[in-house]
Amino acid sequence: MLSKKNIVKSYTIQDILRLKKVAKTSGASFNIVKLSTVLPLQNKFSKLLMRRKWHSGRSITGQITVYSKGPRVKRIVPTVNYGFRSNSLFFVGGVHYSGFHKKITSLIFNSTGVVTYLPSRFNDVFFQLKNLKKLTFNETRLYKELLHFKPQARIVPVPYMLLQQKKNANISFLELKPLRGMEYARSLGSSASIIKLDTRTGFSLVKLPSGVKKVFSAFSLSCDGSANISILRKQLKSTKAGNLVVTGRKPNVRGVAMNPVDHPHGGRTKSLKYPRTPWGKTTKFK
Repeated sequence: MLSKKNIVKSYTIQDILRLKKVAKTSGASFNIVKLSTVLPLQNKFSKLLMRRKWHSGRSITGQITVYSKGPRVKRIVPTVNYGFRSNSLFFVGGVHYSGFHKKITSLIFNSTGVVTYLPSRFNDVFFQLKNLKKLTFNETRLYKELLHFKPQARIVPVPYMLLQQKKNANISFLELKPLRGMEYARSLGSSASIIKLDTRTGFSLVKLPSGVKKVFSAFSLSCDGSANISILRKQLKSTKAGNLVVTGRKPNVRGVAMNPVDHPHGGRTKSLKYPRTPWGKTTKFK
């Protein structure tokens, strides 16, 4: 039996997240809030963080997308593992909130030594031993030895296939075919539901968040609950230009505000017959 001293309160991701109001600097920043954590679990694993540059300059086709001058400020984005299928034990050791795509990812530590970021769910508990739920009842040797030496240790099986999910329940992060990666129902607060599941053919009919019904493989990946954490989704949105600049977005400069060297609309009078591209071609008669 566990004593009262050894009992540790289980914290879920939804419990430790708090909304913190930002000091008002202008009329646009009146309702801006940021996410903060009660526990110091905002860990950043440096090997799994990407540094992306600004999307400025020309695109792949050579077309000018954003006119910008000056240094390129980078933003840090975690690499999320959308194809996690490890059968070993793992636990959630931290979270990472990225203001760019407004997603909360969980830092997972595996018993094999693998550290990765997974999409967070509202029922994820920190430091709780978990393993992916198996279709058979054959347990691994590590699982049996752990229960032999520590019978009070609780290992929670996590369903990860469409075959293991409940019918008409909210699911997210769907995979169309096995080993393809999660592609559907990944936005903040979105969820899908299983309409029909045929174990003989191995296919299932799923209703997506858009209302479209699509056929998925019954052995593809899925998560129970809604995608990420739908914690005050409307309050996390901000129309302030300063917040967009921090996330890596730059404003598109109008051609009328440029010089005639840079754009056909630039310079002289601002009265134009019809709009043109930066190369002088018309965009109206198409």
